[in-house]
Amino acid sequence: MYIRSALLISNTPKNHLIMKTSLFVLCFLFASISLSAQDYSNLSQIELKKAEDYSLQESKVEESTDFILSQPYKINQQNKLYCIQYILKWMEGTPDHTFNIGEDFVNFCGNDTELSTVYLASLAKSAVDEGVMDKSSEGLSSNAKGVFLDYCEKPENKVKKNRAIKKALKERNNSAQ
Repeated sequence: MYIRSALLISNTPKNHLIMKTSLFVLCFLFASISLSAQDYSNLSQIELKKAEDYSLQESKVEESTDFILSQPYKINQQNKLYCIQYILKWMEGTPDHTFNIGEDFVNFCGNDTELSTVYLASLAKSAVDEGVMDKSSEGLSSNAKGVFLDYCEKPENKVKKNRAIKKALKERNNSAQ
């Protein structure tokens, strides 16, 4: 003897809307879980030995810089540490780019390691960004300054701006007008 159980849902526009909304919410939840489950611990396993290794890993560098630049300033995460370690390893060895850490870096970051992380990520992002035409050391530094200031200007990043950052933002905003 079989017992059948069936869930009967009437085929009405209201039920279609409920079903579509439910599916959307489920998809959104699954996407949120997968996005928040990013794991950058494998970056330490990537070997960078030959010149072509550095070129082949530029997409990973860009992904790492995007991750750091998408995180609020004082959020200490293990993934952030994995990313900056990888970026520094790449910056140290890439034969394709020369990085100049100059006066802006010192003035903006001082002894603040979190701001230093953001600035170095900005510098690496400038190197791997296809939209940046001037790949000279000066060009990368200039573009990195812009990326860094964009990050500092966003209220959601909660950056405590020092005098140098405030001055640079004011100068940039005045020159844009």
